[in-house]
Amino acid sequence: MSDVALSYVLPVHNDANVLERNVDKLARRLSRVPLSEIVLVENGSRDASWEVCEQLAGDRHGVRVLPFREPNAGLGYAYARGVKELVDRHGPSHTRWAFLTGTDLPFEFTDLDNALPHLGGGRTRAVAGSKAHRRSDAWAGAQRYVMSIAYRNARRAILGMRIGDSQGSFALRLDLLATVGPLVRSRDFFYTTELAYLVEKEGEPIVEVPVVLEAHQLVRGNSTIKPLRDARRMLTQMVELRRR
Repeated sequence: MSDVALSYVLPVHNDANVLERNVDKLARRLSRVPLSEIVLVENGSRDASWEVCEQLAGDRHGVRVLPFREPNAGLGYAYARGVKELVDRHGPSHTRWAFLTGTDLPFEFTDLDNALPHLGGGRTRAVAGSKAHRRSDAWAGAQRYVMSIAYRNARRAILGMRIGDSQGSFALRLDLLATVGPLVRSRDFFYTTELAYLVEKEGEPIVEVPVVLEAHQLVRGNSTIKPLRDARRMLTQMVELRRR
């Protein structure tokens, strides 16, 4: 994989207590991939997350850590800022990949390990760590399962999307990201769905790879999802995206 470099984009929001541990863990793993980096995008935290980001800046296990401060809170704001910084920094690179995932590393490195074989060679430009993959171990309860199935069917019916899971982790080559990234308007949890939609509209196949959901994702009360509110919002966003 000497022809591949990775830029992990982590949206940091009220993560002061776990940020250093997770960044250290990630840097140790990325030290095996030359020229890799970690982009931290703190967005609207109410704790000391930004101060921790500043402390982590620089070299860590041979991996560069780059912190940025986004004043607007929201997953989409963080990803959009990270994407912009990457494209400004590296341009439409054919060898560097942006890896979008959560600061809590929800799949540990199963998404990365399964994605890496697809990142070289030039044929694939988009890979998703997918909870919908038949070999994934991602059971998070009946409510999440029902919501995921409903959301997947709605995506297909309204947007014609083929991807099974649009809210896992994403690896996108920068030449593709430079084209579709600036077109994404969403600034909340819908960001990755809109990103996947635009990738498919470009005619790019998204390779889905299996993941294993980490145990801390299964803790009762850990989810911030509110089924009725979020379902209405996402349906509205899908309809608006279809109209555009």
